[in-house]
Amino acid sequence: MSTSVKPATHAPTSVEGGDKPSSFQTSQFVVMALNMGWQLAVVILVPMGLGVLAGNAWGAKTAWFVAGFVVAMALSAAVVWRFYTLASKVPVPPLTAAQKARLKKLNEEDDD
Repeated sequence: MSTSVKPATHAPTSVEGGDKPSSFQTSQFVVMALNMGWQLAVVILVPMGLGVLAGNAWGAKTAWFVAGFVVAMALSAAVVWRFYTLASKVPVPPLTAAQKARLKKLNEEDDD
């Protein structure tokens, strides 16, 4: 049985043994965080701002503000979910033997 799945490509690891994330991984994380940040700002500020403007124009300020807030929270959840799915697809580099030994030692210490 054959599959069309190719082996995963891994991000480069640091030279010091992999204890620190590589600069590629760090910059990728920063870019994703900044991207999610501006998107969250837009999906929160626009609906709530429109709710305030609609409340000032048509009365019932609280109802329009709450409506804008509910829309903002729904859109925020959608943005966070989208970035969660994107981040879960980012390949994780394999652990080195030193990292595996360190994790094993930490797990044994936690069991005590």
